[in-house]
Amino acid sequence: MGEPAPAPAAEERVKRLVVVLAALALVAVPSALATAPTIDARVDQAHPRFGDSFGYVVTATVDGSLVGGARIVNDVAPFTRLGPTVERRSVSDGVGHITVTESIACLSSACLPGRKGGAALPRARVSAGGAVAVAPRVEVRVRSRVTAAAAKASEPVFRRPDSLPSPTYRISPSLAVIVLALLGLGFVAVGVIVLTSPLRRSRADRRDSVDIDQRERAVRLLRESATRDDDDRRRAANLASRVVGEPELARTAAGVAWSRPAPGPPDATTLADRLEHAGEGRA
Repeated sequence: MGEPAPAPAAEERVKRLVVVLAALALVAVPSALATAPTIDARVDQAHPRFGDSFGYVVTATVDGSLVGGARIVNDVAPFTRLGPTVERRSVSDGVGHITVTESIACLSSACLPGRKGGAALPRARVSAGGAVAVAPRVEVRVRSRVTAAAAKASEPVFRRPDSLPSPTYRISPSLAVIVLALLGLGFVAVGVIVLTSPLRRSRADRRDSVDIDQRERAVRLLRESATRDDDDRRRAANLASRVVGEPELARTAAGVAWSRPAPGPPDATTLADRLEHAGEGRA
C-alpha cells in the first residue's frame, strides 16, 4: 500500500509560519508608515549689523505620536542669546509641528566675518522615535556699524567732540539762588520762633507770678495795717493802688490812701477783701 504522506504536520508548520509573518508585518507596517522627522532653520536677517538683534527660527515635523518626546538641539554659538528660548509644539492631521524661536546677536569678534565669509550657526538637529534629521547650514554675515573708509580716516566721524555742549537748566541758576536764599531765611525765622517760644512763655509766666506775689503782699499788708496806725494803713493802700491792674480798684485804693479823715481798720480790711476777690477772679 506504501507510506502515508505526513500532510497534516506539514500544513500545521505552514500555518504557523504564516501567522508569524503576519505578526511581523503588523509590527513593521506602522513603523514604516510613521512620518520621518524633518527640520529646517532660518534667520530673519542674513546681514545684521554688529550688536543688532535678529531672529533664529528652527522648525521641525515629526510623527504626531512622537511630538511630546521629540528633542531639538539648536546651539547658537558664536552668537549670543538675548532672551529666553520660545518653543511651540502642536499636532495637525497626525503630524507634529515644533517651532523654536531665538533672539540672538553678534556681540563678540568670534562671529565677525572672516576671509572665508560669514559665521555659520551650528546645524540644528531633531530626534524622534530613534530617527534623526539635520537642518541645512545657516550662514550669517555680520556687517560693521561704520564703513571701512570712516574707520581708516585720520579723524573718524565717530570721534568724541573736543568741547562739551553748553549746559541747559530747567530753572535759571540766579532764580534758584534767590529761591533757596528765601527758603533759608524762612527756615531761620521759623527756627528762631520755635527756639525762643519757651523763653517768651517763661517770661510771661514770671510776670504773672510777680503780679500775683505783689497783689498777695498788698492784701497781707492791708490786713496787718488794720491793727496799726493811720500812716501804716495809708502806705498799704498806696501800695495796693500801684500793684493792682484794674483801674477802678486802683482808684479806690488810692482814695483810701489819701482819704480825709485817715482810713480806719475797717477801710483797710474792706480794701484787702476786694483785692483778694479780684485776684481770685483773674486766676
